[in-house]
Amino acid sequence: MIDLEKSIRLPTDRTGIAGALYVIRFERENSFPAFDFCDLIQTMLYDDIGSTGHFRLAPKDAHNLTEAFVDAGLSDTSDSPFLFSEPNEVYVAFAVRPEGTALQEELNIISRELDDFCAMLQDARWEQADLPTLYPDIDLRAKPFAMDLPDSMDFRR
Repeated sequence: MIDLEKSIRLPTDRTGIAGALYVIRFERENSFPAFDFCDLIQTMLYDDIGSTGHFRLAPKDAHNLTEAFVDAGLSDTSDSPFLFSEPNEVYVAFAVRPEGTALQEELNIISRELDDFCAMLQDARWEQADLPTLYPDIDLRAKPFAMDLPDSMDFRR
């Protein structure tokens, strides 16, 4: 299950909807190209299963782990270093702002959808990444971060 306590809480937007930003580590038995895996996420998880929110390969730098970065999708990849590790795993950042559903309930739904996605692939599994381990500069206890907030309200230490 996606744990809200291990996620970055996104501040309420103009429409009054709060959200969450989290990173999922996907692993498969064999190596695979990360960008091809993102195509599978789009086709199978979003188009076929109907998951909500936005996703993008997780950034290498914690300063880029923002909703704006995730919302940009894969369209701007040339200047954005991504977090790569092993040839059989990929880290993907997700941002979600549920409409008409409580945030934790939406995260529970997305967790089931991730289970279904991995079952469709047959050789994949997922787990929520520990953000402070991936990005030591992140403090999940701090106030939510938004691109237009002053540095004093930033989620980074």
